[in-house]
Amino acid sequence: MKSLSKLLATCAVFLLVGCSQVAPDQTDSLPQEVFVQSLFDAPKDLETLVNRVSAAIYEIGCGEYVGSGWGVTLYVKGEPEDFIVTNHHVVEDCLGEGGVDVWDSNGSFFTAKILVAIHQDDDLDKDLPSIDLALLKADRKRLATLSEISGNPGLGNWVMTMSYPDNYMSSGVLTMTTGVVSADAGLQGWTTDAGINPGSSGGVALNLRGQVIGTIYAGFNQNDINDVAFMQPIANLWLLLAELDKSD
Repeated sequence: MKSLSKLLATCAVFLLVGCSQVAPDQTDSLPQEVFVQSLFDAPKDLETLVNRVSAAIYEIGCGEYVGSGWGVTLYVKGEPEDFIVTNHHVVEDCLGEGGVDVWDSNGSFFTAKILVAIHQDDDLDKDLPSIDLALLKADRKRLATLSEISGNPGLGNWVMTMSYPDNYMSSGVLTMTTGVVSADAGLQGWTTDAGINPGSSGGVALNLRGQVIGTIYAGFNQNDINDVAFMQPIANLWLLLAELDKSD
């Protein structure tokens, strides 16, 4: 679950200027204070953030294995295309079949094709990062996707994860957990103390602005180490996209 595409983003700002014989109120021209919330804080309106993000989180089924994924719109050859990002190990058993089962947050079922999947163990000597990602193409024209992606988070930044953990209490239920970026794990990505469970693999990690900062891919046995979940950094997603381009 393949030449590097340019990711294009354009912004247009239109200024409307009106004319009047009446002298403008000088107080209107004073600069307005803009409040920018610190990435270390929890969002002021968590409910709105959860509602905005939840439709773009998907449950992925491959044989007996269930994992998670998140939607993203990427520009391929100058055109926007919708994809689902998940982990290689989530779809590994279906690579020969080429497709997986998917459910959205409303429980609607569809299928998706595995376009590219990469698994790479980290190698300190060769400076190779751990990669465990796959890119899926749904059999429906449009997907709910997350439109904002951030760079590397900062240690201690607030984090929200969303996924479909597969346990006896919440199997098939979209679940949200929160925590902070707890460590820079080097070639293994980032860690967070936000709770995860089996099935959370492929879930998304976001900052308080709803920007994607990573993809959940691993955790420790809770009998060994508690509160450690590993995130694939966004840089690995660009490696996946480059691999997709090579296959075209």
